[in-house]
Amino acid sequence: MQLKNLLETLNRFITLSEEQQGDIQRYFEPLQLNRHDFFLSEGQVCNRLAFVEKGMLRHFYHAREEEVTRWISFEGSFASSLSSFLRRVPSVENIQAIESSTIYCLSRSHHELLYAKHPAFRELWRTNLEEYYIRMEERIYSTVGKTAEERYEDFLAQYP
Repeated sequence: MQLKNLLETLNRFITLSEEQQGDIQRYFEPLQLNRHDFFLSEGQVCNRLAFVEKGMLRHFYHAREEEVTRWISFEGSFASSLSSFLRRVPSVENIQAIESSTIYCLSRSHHELLYAKHPAFRELWRTNLEEYYIRMEERIYSTVGKTAEERYEDFLAQYP
């Protein structure tokens, strides 16, 4: 199984031992999504985290009979409905492939196993949660303080 991008991404945060790399290769399972396939549909409990190896996933919810995009997960990033995953409640959002995508999934039970077995994964989880929170905070500031055109220009500058 090819997990090169995942291992490189994780190694930016922590140095993985051979045992940890072996567990990652054992527990992350590949999943191919075609364009418009759903990783998660609203109302489902999110039971896995995804790493986007190739492609893009859109996180969106329905409000006032419209689809509102909350987030886009690009190659080299993680995707999940975090509140559903952590709280074990039905998701209010959908996660859908924007294009044909290859993702690697980690089940909730395997996440808990890695978390308990490897202290480095607790540090990795904390670091990722901090990064996620900062990005969400920046997104809120952008949504409130910038026009749609300014947000689009920022998006293009960050993701050419």
